[in-house]
Amino acid sequence: MRPMRLTFLTALAVALGSLGCQEDLEAISQVTKFRVLGVQTDPPELGPGESTKVRALTADPEGNGRLVIGIGFAQAGLFTPNSDITEGSELSWFLDPTPANANGVISFPDELGVPVDIADYFPDDGDDDPANDRLQVTATILLCAGDGFEVAALFTALDDLFDPSAEPEDEGTEGSESSLLLQEKCVEAGADEGLVAFKTFTISAKAADDPLRNTNPEIAALTFEEEELTPLAAEPLVFECEGKDGCRDSAELVAFLTPESYQQQEVEQFGEIKLEDERTYISWFIDGGSFSDDRSGTNDPEAGGPFEVKWIPPREGGEDFTLWAVAHDIRGGVSWEIYRVSALVVE
Repeated sequence: MRPMRLTFLTALAVALGSLGCQEDLEAISQVTKFRVLGVQTDPPELGPGESTKVRALTADPEGNGRLVIGIGFAQAGLFTPNSDITEGSELSWFLDPTPANANGVISFPDELGVPVDIADYFPDDGDDDPANDRLQVTATILLCAGDGFEVAALFTALDDLFDPSAEPEDEGTEGSESSLLLQEKCVEAGADEGLVAFKTFTISAKAADDPLRNTNPEIAALTFEEEELTPLAAEPLVFECEGKDGCRDSAELVAFLTPESYQQQEVEQFGEIKLEDERTYISWFIDGGSFSDDRSGTNDPEAGGPFEVKWIPPREGGEDFTLWAVAHDIRGGVSWEIYRVSALVVE
């Protein structure tokens, strides 16, 4: 494991501060270029002495199967101003470079292990209940895409970020050189382009079996014009649409989450801690056509859904589009399923 210096992580936080906002603006359902569609930590909430696995979902519709590599960094309190983590803390992690599989999923084999004594760094919130103590941790994922580059060359390009005397220029200014720092390092190493994604998860003092500990929501089923879609099916499900001058119909999709996906969370109201139902939603992505909405919510959590949306195929139809359904809860839980669909124009 390559040693990480906190000076690098501090510089990284500043250099990417404005970049996160720019990426958020591109969170739309139409996937036409290299994108990060979701980052998952499993579990999304863990305790001292435990560990979490990290996965990233990427899409590269014009990449023609090129190599995509992810490298992960994490530091307790990196984006948490109210934490007691100081620059001298050793609470930092590094995830070794890992390539994406054929479905664009990067599953880091290394886990982010939490030290047993991390409870010493919980912020003092004035609450006598230790179960409410928690610390936010942000993982930063650098993704490089392109054939013909080596990971060793990427580390060479990153070496200046490990220099304690190196300071980022123009701190946090949108569009500044520092905001593109890591993507440029991908290109310096010979990659075609680079992207950065963030993932915040929670370290808490709750017991492992506490039902209030957050878990990732899971998609139980997704129907496509009332026919159930199978994730990563061998053949795409075909939607027939009528129109003399092209497809003018839309296909209805209805999704449900598993019952375990619906949890309660603690919320402070007027100085008291109360329980309320956790909100969930699904973000939709596709590499052909568009959706009626970028995301779907539900007003009936106990029923597990429905999460409804309409797919609007390209006017000319098309074969074998990739459809990504990414489930979220508002505490950072994430999971996804990948499907295949086609649209056939019938006059």
